Amino acid sequence: MSAPPALELRELRKRFGRAEVLRGASLAVRAGERVALIGPNGAGKSTLFDLASGRRAPDGSAVLLHGERIDGWPPHEIARRGLARSFQTTSVFGRLSVFDNLRCGVLWSLGYRYSLWHLLSRLRDANERAAQLLALLGLEHRRDVPAGELSYAEQRALEIGLAISGDAGVVLLDEPTAGMSRSETARFVPLIRSATAGRTLLMVEHDMGVVFGLADRVAVLVQGEVIAFDTPAAVRADPRVQRAYLGEGA
Repeated sequence: MSAPPALELRELRKRFGRAEVLRGASLAVRAGERVALIGPNGAGKSTLFDLASGRRAPDGSAVLLHGERIDGWPPHEIARRGLARSFQTTSVFGRLSVFDNLRCGVLWSLGYRYSLWHLLSRLRDANERAAQLLALLGLEHRRDVPAGELSYAEQRALEIGLAISGDAGVVLLDEPTAGMSRSETARFVPLIRSATAGRTLLMVEHDMGVVFGLADRVAVLVQGEVIAFDTPAAVRADPRVQRAYLGEGA
């Protein structure tokens, strides 16, 4: 019997008042796969992420993580089960150092719970894990800098570090390169690749160079429905995608 998908979205539906944002969107992401979710503005991509990560509850549809239904669970419980996400706007602890941001992120996965009796400096495993993440992100030289003083690209890198700090097996990245220059984006793609190595990745991304250079498969969401889900080459050649999103002759 084959293993279930790492993340499966079954007939996702979401309505806000009279507006139906998702209209039966389905997607199955295999373990270890990198999938890019693309589509025009207003297609429902961020709403889909919200339903998958527990920020919102779907309307009569299912979200499964490694075959277990998680729709309706609170975000923190989903995160503890191994699904983490980033957001379009950077969210880090601005007054804490880069190292302390990462150290806070690793505590729960290492078995530490709320306590007034632990000195962080004495938690050897947490310090070692945070140092490993610091090196992976290329932020060793910024270790003691308050996160709020990092450049935009550095903050985005730190946010990816926070997403994987809890050892999540499934990672959702919402527009990780948005707002970056071309040179920053070129440096960021290898970071995404290395940071998510061995993990399952679903990302929303508008930069087609990033999409077609990083993703194993590409899903196209248009008007709340997935109209194509295939390899980058097949999606690029799909007439429906060309008409709906990429533009004729893309």
